[in-house]
Amino acid sequence: IFDAEMLHGDGSSSIKTFIFGDEVESIPNALCYSMKGFESVTLPKSLKNIGIKAFYNTALTQITVPESVEKIGRGAFNEIFTLKTVNWNAISIESNEDHYFYDSVENFNFGNKVKDIPAYLCSLLQIKSISLPESVETIGERAFYTFNFIESITIPANVNYIGKEAFYAYDIKAFNVSEENDYFASKDGILYNKDFTEIIYL
Repeated sequence: IFDAEMLHGDGSSSIKTFIFGDEVESIPNALCYSMKGFESVTLPKSLKNIGIKAFYNTALTQITVPESVEKIGRGAFNEIFTLKTVNWNAISIESNEDHYFYDSVENFNFGNKVKDIPAYLCSLLQIKSISLPESVETIGERAFYTFNFIESITIPANVNYIGKEAFYAYDIKAFNVSEENDYFASKDGILYNKDFTEIIYL
């Protein structure tokens, strides 16, 4: 485990996969930067930190973020035009205040232990459907900021915070809030605070 300034991958097209040891906790900055042939990686369950631009501009088609991850550096998964599927299991993660993935992503799946959805996580993605697990408690600023989104979204019972412009999108036609939620409510597809004195999203 070490801190490294931008190591920068060599742009190699010959390296196809990267295997990390079972106890690795940190992936250094730009470890696989612009490795054009890099197609597959399995992140260890021990992983806590993914460095800045660690997998930037590679050829990954899917990525699974483990529950243990606490921080992802800016641009770690940017400019990956082949990335189609993201399996997001991080329970709680520090937001990097920037979008995480390119708009090639078609499937975004949340694990059933995720508590906090960081700001900008799905910003600008063109995903058509998404399901929030019952474990979710907070939804960060612009987490689902996009111009093309699903027609409806359900807010689970445990959600107690929704950040500014979390669902800024043109295509949402209805919000549905669990009746067991103590902080938010919905009526006729509109998202309100619990006592219907404030419109959150129309």
